[in-house]
Amino acid sequence: MSNLSPIALFVYNRPWHTRQTLESLASNDLADQSILYVFSDGPKNIDNNEDLHKVNEVRTLIKSRLWCKEVHLIESETNRGLANSVIRGVTEIVNKFGIVIVLEDDLLLSNGFIKYMNDALSKYILDDKVMQISGYNFPIRNIPQNNSAFFTSMASSWGWATWKRAWNLFDKFATGYEILKTDKVLARKFDLNGTYPYSSMLYKQMETKELDSWAIRWWWSIFKNKGLTLFPDKSLVSNIGFDKSGTHAIRKNPYAISSQFDNNYSITRFPEGIDEHISYSAKIEKYLFEKGRENNDSKHLNMSRIKSIVKQITPPIIISVARIIQRRVFHRPIISSAQLIGSVVGTGTVIEGQIDIRKSGGEIIIGDACYIAGKIVTETENGKITIGRNVFIGGGTLLDCVESIIVEDDVLISYQCIIQDSDNHNSRYSLRKNDTADWLNNKHHNWKIVPSKPVKISRGAWIGAGVYILKGVTVGEGAVVGAASVVTKDIPAWTVVAGNPARVIKDIPEHER
Repeated sequence: MSNLSPIALFVYNRPWHTRQTLESLASNDLADQSILYVFSDGPKNIDNNEDLHKVNEVRTLIKSRLWCKEVHLIESETNRGLANSVIRGVTEIVNKFGIVIVLEDDLLLSNGFIKYMNDALSKYILDDKVMQISGYNFPIRNIPQNNSAFFTSMASSWGWATWKRAWNLFDKFATGYEILKTDKVLARKFDLNGTYPYSSMLYKQMETKELDSWAIRWWWSIFKNKGLTLFPDKSLVSNIGFDKSGTHAIRKNPYAISSQFDNNYSITRFPEGIDEHISYSAKIEKYLFEKGRENNDSKHLNMSRIKSIVKQITPPIIISVARIIQRRVFHRPIISSAQLIGSVVGTGTVIEGQIDIRKSGGEIIIGDACYIAGKIVTETENGKITIGRNVFIGGGTLLDCVESIIVEDDVLISYQCIIQDSDNHNSRYSLRKNDTADWLNNKHHNWKIVPSKPVKISRGAWIGAGVYILKGVTVGEGAVVGAASVVTKDIPAWTVVAGNPARVIKDIPEHER
């Protein structure tokens, strides 16, 4: 492979970690054809003999072996700090070569890491929407591992690559970040649908001295420019730096993949289209939320304990009155973060109804500029509801999904409608007779014995009030379904249907579309 990307490695005073990273890098298939630039930061205090000794030990280690085809050591006499070192080093390399692979001194790499990075850099070099290649992925069990990569709208700092065209958009001043304080919808999207506190990290970076991070500003730059990052379906990187020896690694790695790290895993398949894999993004967000909840268990337990005590000491009449007031004053249901887990909600979308993912693994994806007043439910771990942009779903409407329900862009679904992709119960008495008992005993409904078939509402359709759409139905583009109709079979595009069962009343002429 010709014209391989240069590799920039940033090191400080961790000789053991640096050795692991260098040996891992040297074992890569294309290391003997790659050029390595090592940026070595200076000691924080030249009077600190221990710090000075470790910095020199790292530099001696780098000079001790030809880790790649060429090794260039850039030594700083002063301590710039990790953020400034990375910003300066990456800028220097991309200005010279146009591309760069970036590493820090606490990463283990799979043997195919360099090839993956170079293949991706070459494939997407002209696609401005792609701003980063990530070598790391979270240890998510339900993302299939078939040696492929996918796009997502987030960033990564553990083994990555980029181009000069993308890095030119890096804004170390995070221009315009203040909008996140007033635009809560935008802030929630920046925080990966509320699953990770990136906005508070950015505030700390720009307004205090509590954080010194290039990565949070890089994520703001990607986010602001609506960029995408390529992720591997299984991580090619393992971080070994969470042992209180690093700049930011002061506790146990909450996203450790050491037990799943496969040194021989490689990526050989890349997406042809430049589109975010919404489903995988949702899985990552769900994982981040659950990890965040695990890390804050004590806070949740304390709050639960406080609520329990308040309930015990508050007279029942007060609680009843408070609930009545809440229902009358706060008529919009309050959607908790837990209800949104497994879901992706687009910018400008208003949810006044309910999102209910009843089985872990279910997915609900809602596009931009939607209004959802009804209830959206996935019943199984494989259930998936996909709603496009500019969709209206009225109050009292239920989308109940066992397998798949798709609602495309610009669809209007009125009030009190029911859209189901299953029969809900089996037609055989012997199979359904225990359904009620199962629910009363807090058991899950046995959906495996219930017939189901995907439902699709095509772009621009209008579903009138009180309509019932049964499993397996496709409503064609621009079709209109009259109120109180029961739809049992596919509806042709650009027709008006009504009745029980619904029948075509007329075609919609071209000039009325």
